[in-house]
Amino acid sequence: ISAHAAATESNFVILSDTAKGKHYLIQNADRAILARLVNQQVKVDGDVDDAMESIKAKEIYTQTSNQSWKKVWSSNVNDNIYRDIFGALPLDGK
Repeated sequence: ISAHAAATESNFVILSDTAKGKHYLIQNADRAILARLVNQQVKVDGDVDDAMESIKAKEIYTQTSNQSWKKVWSSNVNDNIYRDIFGALPLDGK
């Protein structure tokens, strides 16, 4: 699929077992993030719902040229940004 075609898609799935054709919808990652990962090897850490064939992703990684994994998305990205800027998260909104 081309990048142009990917930009028009509303849903993206991960193919986990090509022999069986098993695939999962990623529920909670932004479409713009997923569109950039089309045709790449990815690894998703999260909670699988086999009944709904979906994943509530916690982190998404892409495979680099040296076969290592690079984190490209995290469900708690806002928390990480806050920690980077302020050093810690606020305590119960205080």
